[in-house]
Amino acid sequence: MNAWKKSAACLGAAALVVCVASVWGDEDSDKLRAAPPAVQAAVIQLAGTNKIEEFDSEAEGGKTVYDLGFSVKGVNYEADIDPSGKILMREVEVDLSIVPPAVMDAAKKAHADGKVGEASIVTSGDKMFYELDAKVGKDSHEIQISAGGDVIADAIEAPEAPEAAKPAAKAGEKEEKD
Repeated sequence: MNAWKKSAACLGAAALVVCVASVWGDEDSDKLRAAPPAVQAAVIQLAGTNKIEEFDSEAEGGKTVYDLGFSVKGVNYEADIDPSGKILMREVEVDLSIVPPAVMDAAKKAHADGKVGEASIVTSGDKMFYELDAKVGKDSHEIQISAGGDVIADAIEAPEAPEAAKPAAKAGEKEEKD
């Protein structure tokens, strides 16, 4: 590809990032603009012009990973992207009715007293598995199960702090009133 075509492609991708970023919150669009160009291109490849729900970065094992959440026609998708733009993981939320019986049986065997609430299909590298969210007593479990029904992982998710429990102002600061 000649230099002119490369420049035009980069400008087109940059313009699309600006257009896509303009449809979501300022914080997420600022984070996307600050991400490496390869990550921006991966976001465009995955989400296109669909609604972006989340874009953030975090350190995993000492390396930066970009988290993307978006929806297409009411279906939620997530992806993890490395700084080079490589898609490390993809996840799509699915209806429980399409989860294979072997997967549901494995979840019931792992937690007979649990109730499965959500399911996703996850691809990571060359592996594909189901991820089920199950409520077991007061705990929420994230269970990863192969399509054949083998439990790969079972972790208790940390509870999220409710909005009301988050401090509104730091100690010694006053809330402003209109």
